Amino acid sequence: IPLDQWSYRPVVQVLNRALKFIQNKQTFSIKDFASTLPKELLPTLDRAFLWDMADICQSEQSLVEEWNHTLRALREEHLRKKMSGLTQELKKTDLADSEAETIKTALVGATKSLNALVKSASV
Repeated sequence: IPLDQWSYRPVVQVLNRALKFIQNKQTFSIKDFASTLPKELLPTLDRAFLWDMADICQSEQSLVEEWNHTLRALREEHLRKKMSGLTQELKKTDLADSEAETIKTALVGATKSLNALVKSASV
């Protein structure tokens, strides 16, 4: 999911800064990274980084399963928002036929991707 499509801006800012921070680093230190953030982003970093996984993940396998579940949920949410946006675009009455066809094609593609994702989760 491209960061510019995330709706919660503080998370986007933290992730963008993290990507820049680790670009030339051999190791990642949360303490060093946190010291580079403005005060208003620290609560977002705390919520993301300090979430206790011990209750959910009793083993490495359960951590991998939880991670995959979370990624699948994020992809699903992204596709649903994309489909919603495309549907809203189609409702505009001033679209040229070619624009409408482009949007319909994108909507079909997003729908197929969502169906495949949901189907893979149920297997």
